[in-house]
Amino acid sequence: MKESQNILDLATLPIDLMGFIFYAPSKRFCEPLDMDILAKIRKNILKTGVFVNENQEFVLEKIQKYKLDAVQLHGQESPEFCKLLQAKNRQILKVFSMDSDFDFSQLKAYESVCEYFLFDTKTPQHGGSGQKFCQAELIWKI
Repeated sequence: MKESQNILDLATLPIDLMGFIFYAPSKRFCEPLDMDILAKIRKNILKTGVFVNENQEFVLEKIQKYKLDAVQLHGQESPEFCKLLQAKNRQILKVFSMDSDFDFSQLKAYESVCEYFLFDTKTPQHGGSGQKFCQAELIWKI
């Protein structure tokens, strides 16, 4: 989400999370965000920062600046990186790129440091392709 009216409209719906893209190459890159608009989001909607291969300082700065409740990681972030962010009392959603060669055993290392796994179609981009990898979208709560 990046447009103020879209944020306000979405916040009226029965949703659990609202994502804000902090990946500059994305056409949905959201910064800067209007702090007054963010303050109008209901407390039960988790403001979720979406990041791709960012360093710890960058992610922590956005968490503090925008009072993010959750972090969605779309890159090659390690379990240690997830644990570090989780220790800041944030929910962690780790994204895995799916194709026919996906090795589900890699999930084991993330089970204790993520609240959710999100499975996305593997493409050269990081999410948002609109391509399906199976008949249903998968989000697993750990």
